[in-house]
Amino acid sequence: MKEDFARKLEELYGFSMPTHEGQHTYASMQAAHAGKVRGAFLLGGNLYGSNPDLDWAEKALRSIDTTVFLSTKLNPGHIFGRGKTSIILPVLARDEESQQTTQESMFNFVRLSEGGTPAVAGEMRSEVDIVASFAESVLDKGLFDWAELRSHASLRAAIAKVVPGYAPIDKVEVDGEFQIPGRTFHKPSFNTPGGKAVFCVAKQP
Repeated sequence: MKEDFARKLEELYGFSMPTHEGQHTYASMQAAHAGKVRGAFLLGGNLYGSNPDLDWAEKALRSIDTTVFLSTKLNPGHIFGRGKTSIILPVLARDEESQQTTQESMFNFVRLSEGGTPAVAGEMRSEVDIVASFAESVLDKGLFDWAELRSHASLRAAIAKVVPGYAPIDKVEVDGEFQIPGRTFHKPSFNTPGGKAVFCVAKQP
């Protein structure tokens, strides 16, 4: 975790963040392939299909004892990337949410999404609501008020305080949109000693 990000979480919530090195996505896949992952909680996307070696990815994901998917729609990962026990929890898509959400465009604009009406009637819940419910069920009581994060407005306020470059997200309901700084270059100026982009040749295996 980036040091500035971890420090702000500690200041905001009053607990110490782990200092040991964590695992990025590929390291987690390697651990699963080695049989070292007992459970996986998968938020959106298709971890199976996003890997370039599907046979390897399938073996890795099928080595996990239990996988829980939070998904807006079915994808091949639910079939080929499932664990020994696999649970698929359908969640509301962004335009089905009862609360306003935000979305990030490919040009690094963060915009408000109004939400809408669920396409399927029943007990569909938002991804945030399900994550909060899991946390309340399995983590120590009193550690954190997960109910607060069921409110998308409260969640945006927390993001504004913690995530670098996202301070305007707390005002997006009024301002409409904002662009994340440092990601889109309107002038050829880069954060390098020489101020120019640096290219590297990657050796292919």
